[in-house]
Amino acid sequence: MITVTEGHLVGTGTRFTDSGESLLTVELPGTASSELLVLDRADGSVVFRAPITDDSTSTVSVGPDGSLYVTMLCLMHMLAEDTRPVGGVIRFSPTE
Repeated sequence: MITVTEGHLVGTGTRFTDSGESLLTVELPGTASSELLVLDRADGSVVFRAPITDDSTSTVSVGPDGSLYVTMLCLMHMLAEDTRPVGGVIRFSPTE
């Protein structure tokens, strides 16, 4: 899910590595890494990126003070054999 603001597109993404293992016909990932991404709406350039503990389970919320709130339910990282899932909410404060 993507959060759209006046000047930015905000979302999360997860990258998996191959484990070489499979469950029935589904290949299992070896590791997972996720990050928060903020893109400029005009040109698509990356304005901000930061690692997070899992892919977001919903849209990233923008607080009244401009903070970004990212929720994690651990669905993506639980699939990876060698990545420990960590859920919760992460707050990113705007820079001053």
